Amino acid sequence: MLTAPKRGLMEPCVSERSDGTLNMVMRTQMGSVYFSESEDGGRTWTEARSCGITAPESCPCIVSVPESDAQIAVWNNNYNPSEASHGGKRTPLTMAISRDGLRTFTDFINVEDDPDRAFTNPSIMITSSGLFVMNYWTCKYSSEGRMTGPIDLKIATFRVDL
Repeated sequence: MLTAPKRGLMEPCVSERSDGTLNMVMRTQMGSVYFSESEDGGRTWTEARSCGITAPESCPCIVSVPESDAQIAVWNNNYNPSEASHGGKRTPLTMAISRDGLRTFTDFINVEDDPDRAFTNPSIMITSSGLFVMNYWTCKYSSEGRMTGPIDLKIATFRVDL
């Protein structure tokens, strides 16, 4: 069992690195994405800790790039505890590459960056041809800074050149 302060660890996303190690990222209220590793197929996990990327309380996602040591992380690169909810707006939706098991990140790209909209709950799959397909949802922010419907589903496709 993994724990963290406040509301704890939520909505995990797991990927397998080329060496068989599992990485898991988790939503927190701690101002950053937390991660843990397992070297025994998920039976045991290291203590959850920050991977150093700023985030509000929103879902992060990771995916391993086939035939490489790289992993792509997608999260909301923003933290502002004075915001109306979730420790900051869920924008921008940012993507970056880690080549060292989520310890450092490079090649930051904002997939979406509209201060009037939330972009969250990303998920990525990789097709057999190497196309990355990412889905996430978006909605507007009210004038009070709260997310409001309707919620729209968005899909983005991209390729990764390492």
